[in-house]
Amino acid sequence: MDAMDGFSTAVAVLQLAGTAVKTSIALYEIISTIKNAPKEILNLRNDLGALSTLLRNLEMALESPKAQRLVDQDETVRSMIGNLQTLIEGCQNGCLEVQGKLSSLSQVRRSPGAPSADSTERNTENDPFDYMVMSREGIDVRRSISWLFRRRGIFAAVHELQRTRHLLSDAMGGITLYVSNPRFGSPTIIVLSI
Repeated sequence: MDAMDGFSTAVAVLQLAGTAVKTSIALYEIISTIKNAPKEILNLRNDLGALSTLLRNLEMALESPKAQRLVDQDETVRSMIGNLQTLIEGCQNGCLEVQGKLSSLSQVRRSPGAPSADSTERNTENDPFDYMVMSREGIDVRRSISWLFRRRGIFAAVHELQRTRHLLSDAMGGITLYVSNPRFGSPTIIVLSI
């Protein structure tokens, strides 16, 4: 393969990582607005912060001239970097799936004009996540039942996203170990892990 193949690989992964960072940040911001979110959703918010950091580290590494030369010159590094594309796409698609599932709950709102359970604290009329709000009198049964039926799908999507993020992190760690081999000289040539 010629040097353009390595450059093309690095550019493709770099662009994909940038898009995935934006997607993960958007989901992080959505989750941050959920009031009384379940523990699993709050844990996902933390994982999304770690995913954004991981992808930003990848972006910074691939923008480095040393890293670009290494990707150009070493077939194994080029292949390893190229293999990250599938995992990054998996993370991005996972973010979009969770975002879609959470957004689909916006149809589980109270009837228009009904008073908000916590109207003294904030206006939740257009809040797609008010299904998690408990009224002072107790749980709104309609919203709670809907959440119970939908939560399995959301948690399955969250679990898959977390699993893919861990695979991406492991793959990036493997690249770091590979390029840290003394045959490449300085072990700080390209460090991808968080």
